Amino acid sequence: MFYGPPGTGKTSAILAVARQLFGPNLFRSRILELNASDERGIAVVREKIKKFAQKKVARADTLEGYDSRYPCPPIQIIILDEADSMTNDAQAALRRIIENYTKTTRFCILCNYISKIIDPIVSRCMKFRFNPITAEAQIEKLKVISEKEKITISNDCLLTLIKLSEGDMRKSITALQCATCGKTKTISEEKIQSVMGVVPEKVIRDIIENVKNKSTEELKELTEDIICAGYSVATILSEIIDYLENAKGLTEPQIAKIGWATSEIESRLIEGGSEDINLLYLLFNIKNITSH
Repeated sequence: MFYGPPGTGKTSAILAVARQLFGPNLFRSRILELNASDERGIAVVREKIKKFAQKKVARADTLEGYDSRYPCPPIQIIILDEADSMTNDAQAALRRIIENYTKTTRFCILCNYISKIIDPIVSRCMKFRFNPITAEAQIEKLKVISEKEKITISNDCLLTLIKLSEGDMRKSITALQCATCGKTKTISEEKIQSVMGVVPEKVIRDIIENVKNKSTEELKELTEDIICAGYSVATILSEIIDYLENAKGLTEPQIAKIGWATSEIESRLIEGGSEDINLLYLLFNIKNITSH
């Protein structure tokens, strides 16, 4: 079982292992990979996964395409990517399949949250935790990509990109690709922040420091401006918390109250609340907190 945050190499690791075991010719016949785009109900477990697990595995040296440079053990591998999205019934059915076909089939279960996998499956697996990719490793890889793609990017831009990606290598590479869309191959910090959907510090500062002087109509206008600018309210909440760490001119009780209000809004958004209504509610809360 590989578990950890997204973009840390879980899927890449097991696919690399599988290629080293079976080689390019037998790889497809020995691997069944199911990801989040596939149906994850009990029917798929009973039909697709069980049918593959029941297959007899022939000796590799009797097959066409066998390459003696690879060990090609007499097993096949089922890779279940993002398994934490499977229903409990599907996981229970999977548990029985894992038990019944251990001689010929190995399972690699990939997930972001191990807590969402039922205990009987967790106890049957060797667990490997994938930590967020370190800044040094990301810089090294992004520099290699930049050199091959002839992209001009400063170290400060790379550090900004890595900070915003939060250890997600896939996210940082995707952002680098998006930032180079167009004619220019020179990337600025502003371009990185725009691609990553970062809310400018001026907007956050305006929310924290200036709302106490605004009327109700002005708060409604500010809410509309922020929503129309396309900024995610979830991102705004996250950046408000970061801003509060070094906020000046606020007392500790005020910082605590704003943090509490922010967490309350985040909870409402997760439950499906309206972004504009909750943002307006947050602005009113911050106005009341900072004006006293």
